[in-house]
Amino acid sequence: MTIMLALLVSLIILYLGIQHVSKNSISLADRLWVRLPFSLYLGWICVASIVNISVALYASDWNRLGLSEEAWTFIMLAAAALLAFRVGIRYRDWAYTAVFVWAFIAIGINNGDHPVIARSAYVLAAVLLVFALYVLIRSGRRGKM
Repeated sequence: MTIMLALLVSLIILYLGIQHVSKNSISLADRLWVRLPFSLYLGWICVASIVNISVALYASDWNRLGLSEEAWTFIMLAAAALLAFRVGIRYRDWAYTAVFVWAFIAIGINNGDHPVIARSAYVLAAVLLVFALYVLIRSGRRGKM
């Protein structure tokens, strides 16, 4: 967990630096070869960090504040979705948000035996997909990625 969190903090610092630089007009090449990879990588590390924290809590026999596994999983999914929305809105970053869409679809597939979790993951994936497309279209009009 320590290494994962150190990687997460490092990527956040790099991402914020890239976002600061990209407020100025940047080339398509810079958007494709610099901003896009960092957006995708940060998205995956955020998702992986959330999953790893959940696994560590589960392994430590944490009682989930008395909530059921399904309720706690929904709370974690909702928190992850809020994070994706926040970054997507703040930085107009469709790619970061798209990572969460992919992750939520995988969660839905892997939890077919838990219909509440699967449906929640699919609904949140659909909402985030619409949002990511909206951000992509809006940022495309402004010449940003």
